[in-house]
Amino acid sequence: MTTMSTRALRVLLVEDNPTDALLLREAVADVPNTKVLLTHVERLDDALARLGAERFDVVLLDLGLPDSRGPETFARAHAQAPEVPIIVLSGLDDEDVAIGTVHAGAQDYLTKGRVPGDLLVRAMRYAIERKRVQEELRRKNQQMEEELAMAREFQLAFLPHKYPSFPRGVSPERSRLRFCHCYRPSGSVGGDFFEILALADTQAGLFICDVMGHGVRAALVTAMIRSLVEQLKPFALDPGKFVTEINRALTDLLHQTDTTMFASAFYAVMDVGAGLLRYANAGHPSPIRLRRDSATAEMLTFPPGSSGPVLGLLEDSAYRTAEIALSPGEMVLLYTDGVFEVPNDTDEEYGQERLVEAVRARAQVPANQIFDELLDEIRQYSATKEFADDVCLVAAEFTPKTQ
Repeated sequence: MTTMSTRALRVLLVEDNPTDALLLREAVADVPNTKVLLTHVERLDDALARLGAERFDVVLLDLGLPDSRGPETFARAHAQAPEVPIIVLSGLDDEDVAIGTVHAGAQDYLTKGRVPGDLLVRAMRYAIERKRVQEELRRKNQQMEEELAMAREFQLAFLPHKYPSFPRGVSPERSRLRFCHCYRPSGSVGGDFFEILALADTQAGLFICDVMGHGVRAALVTAMIRSLVEQLKPFALDPGKFVTEINRALTDLLHQTDTTMFASAFYAVMDVGAGLLRYANAGHPSPIRLRRDSATAEMLTFPPGSSGPVLGLLEDSAYRTAEIALSPGEMVLLYTDGVFEVPNDTDEEYGQERLVEAVRARAQVPANQIFDELLDEIRQYSATKEFADDVCLVAAEFTPKTQ
């Protein structure tokens, strides 16, 4: 079997000094058990032509040629044959140039006349192997990026794209409950999830959760929670029972793995027939209640027992249902902590108090415009002008009856 250490090395030497080229040829010829098939050219244009027409294992490249000098020489050779490893051979012992060239993609930077033949052959073999590993990693990264792009498409497809109407069958303009959402993962996939459930002609279920962490692991847990929300829908009229059952099932699933994961969650049933909001909480930030007629906004409160620990840690956690009156003209705003845990340049978070005040200041603004203005305001507040965490907002508005 022919291995890299026994087969001939096909080398393209790009060197305009005949003496240096001859010395290098003689140096590699004296290395035992090594056959080097060396092709020598003196100009970069000739090297580019050879690289386009022939296969080489490695290129030995001088940066100072009659038709090209400096880093541009490497850049042009690398662009012509990015899959071929390049070792820069230079008469200039300049560490800054060497580091810059390696950062640009060269496999090595060697000073001419200082490297004996056996070490040069070893450097070429190492360069070939490093390049092979780099190409393999590049292919795997490309495949991973393609798979993440597909996972993102699936995750976005799981989110509601058409809101239910209440009562069922009426046009969205006549629905007693109207919805709006904004979902922006911080990476290719995210750990935030929400669902809107049509429970009856006058009752809608609103579920939102935020899985710890980011990326693929968090996204997989959101997929599990989504499945549980659908599976446990028979309990959805009772928020406390619904959250309790989701926690029990999720904890059982997660305990079968070696990784600790959890999620905060909030679930509410908006009953426009009875004028009630029933809800339960699992370690999630308190939603905001906006009364448009009085231009007031406040966070929902959680009576004892209605707010419990996050989902996925304690299997026997029990959550109870809280209840408040709800009137036409009120909006409930659900969100994840990525919305407000945004530090400015002095490391002070935007915070929930600012969020409530920002919502109150927009009491007469449509929900989708509230979202746009909120996110713009928080982004401007941020030291980085970006959101580091996933962002999810969901609004449900109890509209007055239409004639």
